[in-house]
Amino acid sequence: MLRRLKIKLWKVASALEASLYPYDDRYEMEREREEEMSGCVDLTSDYQEEDGFDLHFSEESTHNWLKTLDDKVSRLQSEMIWAQAAIKQLEKNG
Repeated sequence: MLRRLKIKLWKVASALEASLYPYDDRYEMEREREEEMSGCVDLTSDYQEEDGFDLHFSEESTHNWLKTLDDKVSRLQSEMIWAQAAIKQLEKNG
């Protein structure tokens, strides 16, 4: 049950991030990846979750999910680098 709550919270956080940072076609690519991943739940797996539901994600969906997270982290890192440079420029100019 805790795992399902974490997944739902991540979905909410992801949707919030996507609405706050709607950059060009990255949002559409992420949405397509999420749609691909949503169809990869196998309820006949040997992995038993504590609330009784079986969840198994394919290797491809896991790879797509990790790629999406890596893209988000890269975007946020580049934004942070830009923001730091802008702050230094403002401090320099007084």
